[in-house]
Amino acid sequence: MRLASLKIDTVILVTDVLHMPRAARTFEALGAKVIRAPLGFQTTAPISVLDFLPSAGGLRESAYVFHELIGEVWYRARRAVAAAALHTPW
Repeated sequence: MRLASLKIDTVILVTDVLHMPRAARTFEALGAKVIRAPLGFQTTAPISVLDFLPSAGGLRESAYVFHELIGEVWYRARRAVAAAALHTPW
């Protein structure tokens, strides 16, 4: 379903900062203007030497980042296949 058929042309997208790029592109592909409102920023201040040592929290964050990267590759591959299917003479 297209957002335009629901008369939606702008969305306020509230999601995790790491998920935001992929989610925003999905809505933009549907023709919506996206107002981004990211959440989940993680910082510690001040930075210490211990921040560069391996930790369970760091591994969890790395897993989430890789999940988003794999999702981005998947979404791009799906769009490429769909675009190629539209231009393939059968």
